[in-house]
Amino acid sequence: GLGVAAVTGHGAFGVPSTATRWSRTAAVETSGIFITPVDSVDFVAGTVYTFSVLVRPISGHTLVQLNGTSMAFGSGDRFVNFDLSGEGSVGRTMNGTGRIERTVRGFYRISATFTAAQTGTGPALVITLIPSIDSSWRAPFTTSQIVVDVDCAQVEAAPFASSFILTNGAAATRSGEVCYLQ
Repeated sequence: GLGVAAVTGHGAFGVPSTATRWSRTAAVETSGIFITPVDSVDFVAGTVYTFSVLVRPISGHTLVQLNGTSMAFGSGDRFVNFDLSGEGSVGRTMNGTGRIERTVRGFYRISATFTAAQTGTGPALVITLIPSIDSSWRAPFTTSQIVVDVDCAQVEAAPFASSFILTNGAAATRSGEVCYLQ
């Protein structure tokens, strides 16, 4: 079956964190294998949102998809596919844009940007394991022995992903940045 567990000390920053180890050991899956790392977000129609998350493949699979849910974005597929191997790459996209960058400790920061089609509250983001870089929305596949770590998920009302803000579960706003020359 699908296992989801907290993994202390395995976070992207090497400190006890909210990292989640996601493992799949069953061999047959007829619908997308997915998790929702961001529980609920308020959305406003016409606003651009960017979802970002750090994902580290541990074994068995390197292809994932970020989906914008219909609760926030209305009907119609919204997804970006990613390959978490080598330097990483963005694959097929539908009604959104994506970006991937390799970071520390084997993690990749992946982000997807979508425009909300309606106003409401609901789960915002779904991470799905996919069979190919060209897969459609939540494509079904058969596989086994998949393990990935997921850390630092965040949603921003912006057309890009900013650096991660550690919040301990509460909403937070970034303070202005100041640059000093010496």
